Amino acid sequence: MERIVIEVDELIGQRWKYASQETRQKISKEIEHFVEVALSKSEDDFWPFLEKVRKRAEARGFDDGVLSQILNEE
Repeated sequence: MERIVIEVDELIGQRWKYASQETRQKISKEIEHFVEVALSKSEDDFWPFLEKVRKRAEARGFDDGVLSQILNEE
């Protein structure tokens, strides 16, 4: 496994720091998958892809409130 660094907002960084190991692992797997798919897209395809992912997540009930809950789990 290779490590990469992604800069995030300070609040997100703090929430990550205090998240449980299980929560971090779940989020890491999701991010890994997202990055893999995103990097396989051309630049012209990337933003429509991202919008599609956002709409799919929203349709499944994922919103800022759910994200906050995930990041605030301990």
